[in-house]
Amino acid sequence: MLSIDLLNITKKFMQDGYFSEYLPPSFSLSKNKNIISLFDGSIALSSKCDLAAPISFTMSRFKEDGSRRTIFIPELCSYIASVKLMQEKNLISDLISISESPVSFSPIIQATGELTRHERDYTETVPLDSEEVSLTYVPNVLKKLNLAKGAEGILYLDISNFYGSIYTHLIPAIKLGYEEAENQYKAQKANNLDPIICDDYRDYVSLDKSVRNMNCARTNGLLTGTMISQFLAEALLSRIDKELQGEGIKYVRYVDDYEIFIYDERQTVKLKNSIENILKKYFLSINDEKTRYVKFPYYMVENLKKIYSDYTKHNLSDEELMKLFNTFYNMEQDGVKGAIRFLIKSINSDLKFRSKELFTTYLVNTLVNDSRSLIKTYELLITNKNKTSIQKQDIQIVKNLLEQHLDKGNDLEVIWLLYLLKHLNVKKLNAQLARKIIYSSNELAIVVLLEEYKSTVTEKMKNECKTRAKSWLLCYQMFLRGYITKAEFLEKANIKHNTDFYAILKRKDFSFYHS
Repeated sequence: MLSIDLLNITKKFMQDGYFSEYLPPSFSLSKNKNIISLFDGSIALSSKCDLAAPISFTMSRFKEDGSRRTIFIPELCSYIASVKLMQEKNLISDLISISESPVSFSPIIQATGELTRHERDYTETVPLDSEEVSLTYVPNVLKKLNLAKGAEGILYLDISNFYGSIYTHLIPAIKLGYEEAENQYKAQKANNLDPIICDDYRDYVSLDKSVRNMNCARTNGLLTGTMISQFLAEALLSRIDKELQGEGIKYVRYVDDYEIFIYDERQTVKLKNSIENILKKYFLSINDEKTRYVKFPYYMVENLKKIYSDYTKHNLSDEELMKLFNTFYNMEQDGVKGAIRFLIKSINSDLKFRSKELFTTYLVNTLVNDSRSLIKTYELLITNKNKTSIQKQDIQIVKNLLEQHLDKGNDLEVIWLLYLLKHLNVKKLNAQLARKIIYSSNELAIVVLLEEYKSTVTEKMKNECKTRAKSWLLCYQMFLRGYITKAEFLEKANIKHNTDFYAILKRKDFSFYHS
């Protein structure tokens, strides 16, 4: 097992595992001064859980077809209860140990001992920064090349709607395996008090119940977005890895994306059937639309770090800066998916150039045209203001883009664009745009509006928010700011058991969003 600082891992699991990594950093638990008191029992939870629906937002899948997926944020008390259970039963360490699969390229814990956040689609992106290319990406490709030695091709398989298809009653099978978990279940149903019903089974049944409480007691699906779901998903796949390897199948995977090494193309159908049969036990199925076979040569990689580093040796002229961006734009068009995103992420203090205006033009154009790079471009515009020259026309382009994404119902893009405008020193929005946000179903964007653009929000708008608000998180933020009463918050958010908990949070000025 990896040498890890379990105390530090657990602390980060609590603080950083709640909000999706895709959201702006102002959505945070860890920025609250009294965060530890939520988890150490200083602010007591009710023994009963409120079945308040999780809040959700949609984001791009970064595919050419424009498909989107949904990310969730569970009601806070249900999340805290699940984390505390995992801590008390030592399940965090247990899941880390279970997940040490030799075929997985999506470990819960990195080689450095740090937690991994890997919701991003590995097949569609390049590593997160220039350092990671040398430390992770290229070595991973080399490792896969060696593992696939002698293969005629690679069969790419993907589990259909993986997170949404996980049946939570199978959580005990993560620890015990399907057959033993089923035996334990039958013994329990028979009211058998024999010691055959083991502590591990009881602990993971408790975890099943706690995880279901985050999703209104539903048994089908894990909530994408939380670190709890990430841990459980990777551990379940690692359990399945043991069965697939037991069948002699050679492969690697990144989360639920499988790369099966085919040594005899005549055996391809047989291998696929064997994999489907094992997945079927766990109520999972292969997405045939994403299944594809690639003949040799199957692994090819561009050393993007070297290409980029060649441009960081001196102060770039306008022509050289154009060539830098065009080089990565052309690679993206030629099939190196994520090349532009890699460039945007890699830009830091080591890149020097003469024209801030030209650099800004490229960033704005990337923002408008490359969906894979959206979040990284937002972050770069916010954190590297000294490298950019934002003009009125740039602000207008961002506002126009915000309107477009509002019309399309693209939640995450709207959230980030509102956040970006504030960091570009836009202090007030026009009333028409503000009302359009309020009338959308994007309640996280409404939170950003209420917190960042207070001078824009009129009493009439507040009353409209009060009438239309549905999610527990928006209702709490309105309760925190005095827009609604405690009674109104509890009724609208469907909070019945943890009323005192939220009252204490308000007294402590606890906010889910930090301006």
